[in-house]
Amino acid sequence: MNKIVVTGGAGFIGSHMVEMLLERYPQAKVTILDKMTYATNIRSILHLASDPRVNLIVGDICEMYTCQKAVKDANLVIHAAAESHVDNSFGNSLEFTRSNTLGTHTLIEACRVLNVPRIIHVSTDEVYGEIIEGSADGFGVPIGSYYVPGAPGYIDATAINAYDPARSRALLTRAGVALPLELTLKL
Repeated sequence: MNKIVVTGGAGFIGSHMVEMLLERYPQAKVTILDKMTYATNIRSILHLASDPRVNLIVGDICEMYTCQKAVKDANLVIHAAAESHVDNSFGNSLEFTRSNTLGTHTLIEACRVLNVPRIIHVSTDEVYGEIIEGSADGFGVPIGSYYVPGAPGYIDATAINAYDPARSRALLTRAGVALPLELTLKL
């Protein structure tokens, strides 16, 4: 790995991923793309500021230029940025949709345009929806949950699958029954 990008890399989970990546891939450069909102803590990455392998870009994943700047020449993008505090969504649900859906779409579009070979989307039940019963399958789609069109996380998970022609499939569930839906992206 030459360059790894971690969105949300100044958050609790993201900062620990950055530390792990630096340890496991000592030759890699790691770019942290983070908006530095309420969900971040600069102290989580302050000790990395002097590491020449780390580059911090303070920016919004909803901005194409920022995403393209971050992912240029990346081998891997780990997308962990999200609005994830449910209580905050009650007062401003549009910002949650903007960040979690438009932001994810903008990021993966930047990756597509710049030919990033691999994207990993890391998130929580606050984005994907709670697993009411059962467990998640191999695609990370909750089995037996309300993971259906219109549910939180539906658009971004579908978009990610659509951008990967080898796995251009999203698994939808209704009443606990998995229904495959083939998605094809013509480039």
